[in-house]
Amino acid sequence: MKDLKATYILLSADTYSIKDQNTGEINDGLNIWYLTDDVLENQDRDARGNNISKGILPTQGSLPFYCASKLVSVPGMYEVSLRMTTVKQTRNNGTKMAQSIVPVDLKFVGDIKLTVDKPKTGN
Repeated sequence: MKDLKATYILLSADTYSIKDQNTGEINDGLNIWYLTDDVLENQDRDARGNNISKGILPTQGSLPFYCASKLVSVPGMYEVSLRMTTVKQTRNNGTKMAQSIVPVDLKFVGDIKLTVDKPKTGN
C-alpha cells in the first residue's frame, strides 16, 4: 500500500530512548506535535459536559529515531508520510485490534514565522 502524504505545521519535536528493563531492548524514536489543516481555527470545544477547551489543539505522533536527522527548522512546514497500521488497543480489561493512521517519515517543506499581535495601548 502506498503511503499517504500531508503537509503539516510541525510545532515541536524531541527524541526519546528507553531501555526495556526485562529484555534490555532499546525503544527509541521522535515524538512530534503538529497542526493539521482541519484544526487551524481557534475553537471552543465542549466534549465533556461543562468542561470547555479553547484554542488550537495539536496532534501528537511518533516517528522512527532516524527522522530526527531530517529536522531542518522547528517550527516549520513538513510533508509527513502516513501509513495505515494495525495496533492493539486495551480498554476496560479488553483487548482489540484497530486500524490507525500513523506518521512514518517527514520531509522539510519550508520555514514558518509565528508572530504575536500585542494589544494596542490607549495612548
